[in-house]
Order: sequence, then structure tokens, then C-alpha cells
Amino acid sequence: MQCAICGRAGSDVKENTSSLYKKSILYCLDCLVSGREPYDDLVSYGWEYARFTKSYQQKIILPTLTFYRKTIEQFNEDVAKKRDEVTNESNE
Repeated sequence: MQCAICGRAGSDVKENTSSLYKKSILYCLDCLVSGREPYDDLVSYGWEYARFTKSYQQKIILPTLTFYRKTIEQFNEDVAKKRDEVTNESNE
């Protein structure tokens, strides 16, 4: 099994429920304890950084962005692109 966030494989990789929604994800112990989520899942969740509560920003968003070396601006741009993609698909 391989961690969905960092790609690490090993005996410490376990299935756990995402903090974002009820979806099982494989986490290594380090990513689980750090509060990280898969970046694409975070973008698909679809909110700009400022719309998250402060505790959510600190517990989930910032550790994930730091791990993936993304800025808040990049995250917001990726969310906007994803939103445009979904809107375009629904209009077709």
C-alpha cells in the first residue's frame, strides 16, 4: 500500500477517512498526524483559502500547501481553474 499524499509505502500506511469528506484514503503515519490531504482532493473541494475557517486553514490547508510547496495564491488559482472546468462540463 502507498500513501496517497507522499507516495511512501510501508507498514505504517493505513486506510483512514479524509478530513474533507467521507472518503477512505491511504495515509502514512506522518501525513495523517500532520493533517495533510491529497492536493487534488483539496482543490476539488472547491473553496478559496479565505472561505475556510481559521482552524481548518491551520489544521488541513496550510500543512497540505506546505507539503506540496504551493502558495495560497496558487491554490486559489487551481480552485478557480477547477471551478471553470466543472462549469464548462455542465454547460456542454
